Amino acid sequence: MGALGARSGRCANNTVWNIHSVYDSSAAGIYVDGGSNITVEMNEVHHSDVGIEIGAENKGRIASQMIVRKNYIHDNDKVGLAFGGYDQNRGRVINSLFEANRLEYNDVKRTGSGEIVVSYAFNNSVNSNIVKPSTQNIILYADPSGSLNNVFDWQIYYQKRVKAIESNLIFNWGNQQYKGLSAFQLATKQELHATVIMAKRRRK
Repeated sequence: MGALGARSGRCANNTVWNIHSVYDSSAAGIYVDGGSNITVEMNEVHHSDVGIEIGAENKGRIASQMIVRKNYIHDNDKVGLAFGGYDQNRGRVINSLFEANRLEYNDVKRTGSGEIVVSYAFNNSVNSNIVKPSTQNIILYADPSGSLNNVFDWQIYYQKRVKAIESNLIFNWGNQQYKGLSAFQLATKQELHATVIMAKRRRK
């Protein structure tokens, strides 16, 4: 898309699956690198290395004003939704919105990434997503040392197993792991309006 990356576009109503990289097993079904003012919505992405990723691979590059919403992201090998530059020598993702997506049973290969990964990103909002983790119960890995002012709130979390309890959910925040939404809320002041819905036993 040129030296400045993609600008002012829309990626919608696609079904994407079986996207894999033989190089590093990190290919996303939908990937935007260093773009701005792009809406990614109403897509289904499944059985790929990564579901949807918004990145900025080159140092000094900024991805901004991205909207990722109403996508169904499920059964991907490593992670469902990822955004940010992946180390301090890359760019940043800023001022973007990730909302009303459905993330279900990602990290099939049990890498520990879970459903959402955030690194080197600033002033982004993650809200009102429905998240159903696998039996690992890993929701999030976020690196706050390389990120500032990202807000997580209003998510709805579902437990995978019948009789699972709220404290089974795992949130990785930097070097700290919090077991349970309540512990995560108390320590980080994030997700103050989030809810957890327990699995119900099916009637015979």
